[in-house]
Amino acid sequence: MAERGAPHLLLVSRRGEDAPGAAELRDELAELGAQVTIAAADVADRASLAAVLAAIPPEHPLDAVVHTAAVLDDALIDDLTPERMAGVLRVKAGARGTCTS
Repeated sequence: MAERGAPHLLLVSRRGEDAPGAAELRDELAELGAQVTIAAADVADRASLAAVLAAIPPEHPLDAVVHTAAVLDDALIDDLTPERMAGVLRVKAGARGTCTS
């Protein structure tokens, strides 16, 4: 991980360390050479996200953000409707799993 330019990773989810698979992911990334910090925050909540960002140490400034929230709705292209696409893309545009339109 470190040799690919990501020696320090900050993983953020609403449940943080309590998220299913969080510890295993941290351990797997650490085995690849990354220093991993897991934080609990709702990135759609400005104050919550600001607190996480404020805790980033100055010696390891934020270089990139990768938003990986996902909702899975497998379908063939012909079966995709605007409603199905909206549900899948909502977590990307709204930065959260639930969002009102």
